[in-house]
Amino acid sequence: YEFTLQNNRFDKVFSEYSYPLPSEIKNIPLRELKGAVSSDGIVYFLYPGGGWLFEYRGNSISRIDESFPHRNQFSGYFFIYKNIPYLMGGYGYWKSNSLLTRFNFQSKEWDYIETRGQVPELGVNAGSFVVEGDILYVFDFYQKINDVDVKNNNTYELNLNSLMWKKKGSLNRLFYDDINR
Repeated sequence: YEFTLQNNRFDKVFSEYSYPLPSEIKNIPLRELKGAVSSDGIVYFLYPGGGWLFEYRGNSISRIDESFPHRNQFSGYFFIYKNIPYLMGGYGYWKSNSLLTRFNFQSKEWDYIETRGQVPELGVNAGSFVVEGDILYVFDFYQKINDVDVKNNNTYELNLNSLMWKKKGSLNRLFYDDINR
């Protein structure tokens, strides 16, 4: 089914798949894939941990990359910026990271994008993310310290044009305590 929101109501349309699911995801529940939609309406699905990239178009899902399952960005943030898929942070190979990768449609591979500034040193794992304009806000995330997940209360922003990180402050710990109470 495809659901669209029109005039404050959902329209539901059923369409048969044009082709079978790609073999790489036949045994994976679709909820395990990360999804993102570009401004031109293309739906992308990312394999858990990064790497394999799929596109939903014309009632079918097809693999569009020539990559491999990276397995180093589980719980990373998959998003679209200027109609290009990106993956930020995550966890893999026993550590959290602050990697920023971008899909290259020409090479059909993921490119590592070097960032500068006040990069979260111990990584960004399972956080909260907001993209507003050219800024990616990162907060409420975890970092691996001595193989233990530790909450980081800091808020960061990454300018996606200049690729510069800035630490913006920290969240008040009382905020979480009030929610728990």
